[in-house]
Amino acid sequence: MKSLRAHVLWFFLSVGVSLLVYLSSQEDFPLTIGTFSLSFFAYLMMYFCRKDLSIQRWEYLALITFLIPLFSIPTLSPDFYRFLWDGELTTLGIHPYAFTPNEIIEQGLIEGNSYMHDLYANITDLSKKHYSPYPTINQVYFIVPAWITDSIFPALIIMRLMILLTLMIGYRFLKKILIKTGIPIVNVVLLLFNPFLIIEVMDNLHFEGVMMAWLIIGLYYLIIKKWVLGSLFWGVAIAVKLTPLILLPTFLRYFKIKRSILLYVLIVTLSTLLTMIMLWPEYAGNVLRSIRLYFNNFEFNASVLEIIKWCVDPFTEYSPTPIAGPITVLLGTISIFFIAWWRPINTVKELLSRFMWLYVVYLIFATTVHPWYIILPLVFSIFSSNKGVLAWSFLIMLSYGFYHWDSKWMSESLIVAEYFGLFLCLFLGKKIDTLLKKMTSRFSA
Repeated sequence: MKSLRAHVLWFFLSVGVSLLVYLSSQEDFPLTIGTFSLSFFAYLMMYFCRKDLSIQRWEYLALITFLIPLFSIPTLSPDFYRFLWDGELTTLGIHPYAFTPNEIIEQGLIEGNSYMHDLYANITDLSKKHYSPYPTINQVYFIVPAWITDSIFPALIIMRLMILLTLMIGYRFLKKILIKTGIPIVNVVLLLFNPFLIIEVMDNLHFEGVMMAWLIIGLYYLIIKKWVLGSLFWGVAIAVKLTPLILLPTFLRYFKIKRSILLYVLIVTLSTLLTMIMLWPEYAGNVLRSIRLYFNNFEFNASVLEIIKWCVDPFTEYSPTPIAGPITVLLGTISIFFIAWWRPINTVKELLSRFMWLYVVYLIFATTVHPWYIILPLVFSIFSSNKGVLAWSFLIMLSYGFYHWDSKWMSESLIVAEYFGLFLCLFLGKKIDTLLKKMTSRFSA
């Protein structure tokens, strides 16, 4: 009976995920949040019943679940069109950092190429005006599909399979870390079936999941004291997304000072060399302009920034952002170093839990918090007794309401609801963990 219960819950999870990836869209928030809620409820119930099946059976079901979006066209994010565009440029002999999409069209560099024109038509207007910000490792995932096919649908399938393979390798090393920290491997159900991860990584093709996989591999090798190999995979993770850099200050509280300095040199050197494979000196300025635009102009789903803007607004005649932005960055930087250094780190479990808190603090002070940004703290939350980030993986889906309603009041209300729920769940994080354990015991009885 318990086996049947687990499979029934998995069926409802799969139905919810299928409806979400094949029917929902940015503009249809009620359908998005409704199908996601169904999936998330089934997922929580599965976690309570995680002892009903063997870990091998759970892994088999998880693989099927991650394959559900394989044949979908992402509707919650159009970023994949730029991914495919960059890959195609490389196969055509055009460096992806050399021109903006608009410049490519204006100069007639893809004249007569109907596939490229289809991709261009679907790239967002903002992305068309700016150079690619995607680093070397990302470009590898873009180039391979472009070499194999000149069609959107097959290219998406190939890219998804590449991402899935990366996740499977990362998962293997995650299990090894769980064993070293004494956490039951079956607890990984908390990650394997979270519909948030399935939607944002496999459906929407966001590379935070890829970054996380390489980072986990690097962490494992650092834990077993294979410093060069660990630094190499950390460098790969940084060459996907720069944000793992904010975790480095914790090394001074876990490793010895000389060891930390050595790791800093290795990681920064290796990540720089990997990045420079594609980022040639003549194109560095283009990429930096795109990155600067992101940090200076983008605001989405922020929390502390909005509070500081509200405080500053009565004292400025123009937009409060030029004042509030630097204040937010300064406070965030101070908070990150405080969290990294405030207490010694004696075990691997404490180190990974500290990683979670560092990234949570970083995002709380960030000016832009897209849903997929919380993948890293969500994965690290499995090592923490505070399960508040788990609730965030549901609450952050409220930010998709921005695309449904034109009302600024409604968008701001959803943000308030999201962060009020987050701060409450972080405050009650350990109680949530205790409740999850009690529910598990009740369902296992």
